[in-house]
Amino acid sequence: MTNKTLKIVFTILFCSIFSLSFAQKSKENKDENKNMATAFAKANPKELFLLKDVTETFTFERNSKNDFPSVVQETKEVILGLKDDQTAKRSLFYNDQISISDEEARNEKKENLYMNKTCGNYNSEDIFYSDAKLCVYDVYLEKIGSISTFENKRVFGDIKYFTTEYFHDQLPIAKKTMIFKVPEWLDLELKEINFNGFEIEKKESFDAKKKLKIYEFVIKNILAFEKAQFSLGASHTYPHVLVWAKSFLNKNNKKTVLLETVADLYRWYKGVADQMQNKSDAFAPTVNQLTKNITNEKERLKAIYYWVQDNIRYIAFEDGIAAFKPANAQDVFTKKYGDCKGMANLVKEMLKVAGFDARLTWIGTSHVAYDFSVPCLAVNNHMICTVLLNNQRYVIDPTEKFIAFEDYAERIQGRQILIEDGDKYILETVPTFNKERNATILDEQMKLVGEILEGKGKLILQGENKTSTLNMVKATPANLQQKALRNIIDDGNKNFDLKEFKTSDLNNREIPLELDYSFALANQVTTFEGEMYVTLDFQQEFKNTTIEEKRLSGVNFNEKMLKKAKVVFEIPAGYKIKQMPENMDVKTPNFAFTLTYKQVGNTIIYEKEIAIPIKVLTKEHFAEWNKTIKILKKTYQTPIILVK
Repeated sequence: MTNKTLKIVFTILFCSIFSLSFAQKSKENKDENKNMATAFAKANPKELFLLKDVTETFTFERNSKNDFPSVVQETKEVILGLKDDQTAKRSLFYNDQISISDEEARNEKKENLYMNKTCGNYNSEDIFYSDAKLCVYDVYLEKIGSISTFENKRVFGDIKYFTTEYFHDQLPIAKKTMIFKVPEWLDLELKEINFNGFEIEKKESFDAKKKLKIYEFVIKNILAFEKAQFSLGASHTYPHVLVWAKSFLNKNNKKTVLLETVADLYRWYKGVADQMQNKSDAFAPTVNQLTKNITNEKERLKAIYYWVQDNIRYIAFEDGIAAFKPANAQDVFTKKYGDCKGMANLVKEMLKVAGFDARLTWIGTSHVAYDFSVPCLAVNNHMICTVLLNNQRYVIDPTEKFIAFEDYAERIQGRQILIEDGDKYILETVPTFNKERNATILDEQMKLVGEILEGKGKLILQGENKTSTLNMVKATPANLQQKALRNIIDDGNKNFDLKEFKTSDLNNREIPLELDYSFALANQVTTFEGEMYVTLDFQQEFKNTTIEEKRLSGVNFNEKMLKKAKVVFEIPAGYKIKQMPENMDVKTPNFAFTLTYKQVGNTIIYEKEIAIPIKVLTKEHFAEWNKTIKILKKTYQTPIILVK
């Protein structure tokens, strides 16, 4: 046998063995995928897909246009089908600073799959946001255990816009790897946020040839972002890497500062804001008309502030990477809508026309976990305005409707603010109010007429409760506003017949909202074998608010709370008290529930106070909360028993 013949025989033999091996390996992979999909689907029956393996690689390059650092994100994800005939939707955000390319999907045979791709402006209520765009890709999986590999590349043209990378996804993940390849010429800090409680493996290495520091993070077996109600912003809960790009060396080895200090961040913000071309001609007549004949400076300020609240519609940009340049004031005035940046700019320019020292102000709401100790673009998601008047600083947020001057929404209370001050800046903190700001006070007197409770009541709303109610009423068509106000009183209870009511001035945001009413309440009284069972509290707040103790996020009440109620019930003639519910008095540093019943003459006085001085209940207090709610529910369910 010649050498040539031997070579042919060995080639055929090798190919045959390789083919058999490949086929065997392919079958093993299919079996593994099918078993994995079956097991996961059984444990998580609501899930349709599992990200079996995700790798995100971030490399940092010099932008060819200006030598500044840019970021290339290459993503490869293996999607595992958990049911037959399903299409996974994968989303990629982009904007003027981020481009998307190289999107590709393949099946387990490495064959390219057709993906339906839909891209466009991200919008809400038909108002489009020019700097927030989204591409959605349909990735098909034929059977349970099928896999599709989805790959894509995103390029951040400016490293400053590359701020946070989360491990979690809208789908559950079996394994995810994030790799950061940081060149020596770039001063970059990767801050590990919310890593506690998660098993995240971290490795560091150095590629001497390419002069790269390599950081690798691996996490396994995590569920999707939870959809629990009253959750905190993701930055408070989920593990992620906060990317802080401080400076870099250019090709000539000269240091260029990016965002090392708050001063650097302010300088960048100010540079963007200075690009505006505000012209006051459009709104100066309105300012003059609003302030005509008003001599008190605060009243003049309020007239302009309230006008912007009432006449400019607020549209919120999606959280995340978006343009930081406000719209020109005259454009917002003419269109009658704007985002927070545009509204802050408009109110500033209107106040300047009136002679006030008004300044743009950057802030991160309570949705964001960071402060200015890490001066990067992730710190702020909101813009407001600060007015300097008579050696005082007044913070105004025109996006908050029906809020009074010198009152501040819960979402900005206690938050750091960065106030423009020429070439310098002012770092301040928004004042914080206690729970009394948001007090809800109910006072009712009732008596029994037949088996119906009839009476009169007064409901007083303040703080967040007042502003949210006024928002709701003003957003309701005029012919339905009375019905909307009725729902505030009767809490949607069909047994509550609201006879008549009147309100305080709905146009005055500087006073509490008061509602006086008369009513008839059915199905609160039951008679059985000579005994009468009476329930005075039909609202029973927090009755069904036990918390799933496995949830990741703390419970965000969105406000500090104080709810007070007093009900005076006239005991029917000829009846006496056989039994009253036991009083409840549970007090903890985070919440307090006090319910008391007492007889005074021929009346029973029921008083309730619920005090929650914190805005967020953290996980370590869930068990204590659930124990308290169990007691509360029992107290609510125990009726007053009267006998003749």
